[in-house]
Amino acid sequence: MTKAADKEFREQYARAKESINKLAAEHGKTTEQFFDGMDILKKYTLEDISCALTHYCFRNGPVEDMHADGKFSQDDMKTLNRYFNYKIFTFLTLLKKNDIATLNGIMWLGVRCGHSWDKPKFNIGDY
Repeated sequence: MTKAADKEFREQYARAKESINKLAAEHGKTTEQFFDGMDILKKYTLEDISCALTHYCFRNGPVEDMHADGKFSQDDMKTLNRYFNYKIFTFLTLLKKNDIATLNGIMWLGVRCGHSWDKPKFNIGDY
């Protein structure tokens, strides 16, 4: 990260933290208490989160368009959905268990193989 990008991130983080603290105080709570009811890991199971991520990251995008155009059969889609859902669930479970050794192997391979990909961009608008 460049110095300018790091500075921008720190400034955005400080503004966000200030806003969150203000919002929590308006509700008479600490930041931790305010977010406790919104904790995704407390509200949903890993199975739920995996399914949602599969839809958000994979299913509702170009793959769905290819399926609609007949490039993937219904059986192909079932196979792909199952594969992605299982992989995401496994990754989330490893995170929750803090299985550093296995996660490090997955991360090493992913970073090494994906180093030439386009850098990811924040894109919340397509859910």
